[in-house]
Amino acid sequence: MIERSATGPTGRLAAFLADPDGCPLPTVSGRLEITVGEAEHLLGPGARVHPAWYEPTEWLGSAAPGQLHLVTPMPSTRLHSQFAALEAEVPPARLNAVTARDVGVSDGQEVRVVNDRGSCAARIVVTPDVADGVLVIENGRWLDVDVDGHCRRGNVNVVTSDRPTSSWGQATAAHSCLVRLEPA
Repeated sequence: MIERSATGPTGRLAAFLADPDGCPLPTVSGRLEITVGEAEHLLGPGARVHPAWYEPTEWLGSAAPGQLHLVTPMPSTRLHSQFAALEAEVPPARLNAVTARDVGVSDGQEVRVVNDRGSCAARIVVTPDVADGVLVIENGRWLDVDVDGHCRRGNVNVVTSDRPTSSWGQATAAHSCLVRLEPA
């Protein structure tokens, strides 16, 4: 915290704030630095150690016509796949009316959610609660794949990537996924 008096800054940073070039801080640049320091070597080349924008591999900004950004939140009625076997229907795939019109689907229609990794079944639910270009399907359905690799129960893992979020974090980048819709 920078302390101030009627005459200006006081405390440990007073000299630096008064004359940054003449009274540099004991850092590499002589300025205030927000960094992880020693952790830089763990992150790999080109990685930043502070919050920064990294363009996702798949996102609406790079989507081709007809592609949607798939978001796969946790279910509100169960924990992951717990009790998913009791759900006979394919999962709802929520999108807004403008997006539904643009991709040629209607409320209640069964579709295939498709990309180059695979496909899964879903049922369209048109709602105003979803942004343009976004498709929302809750995760946690059990895998039931036919001979063509299509998941009949709507397991979204067949279309999401297993690439890591970074070389350091190693989490999956599940919310960076583009798909298209086809009639079932």
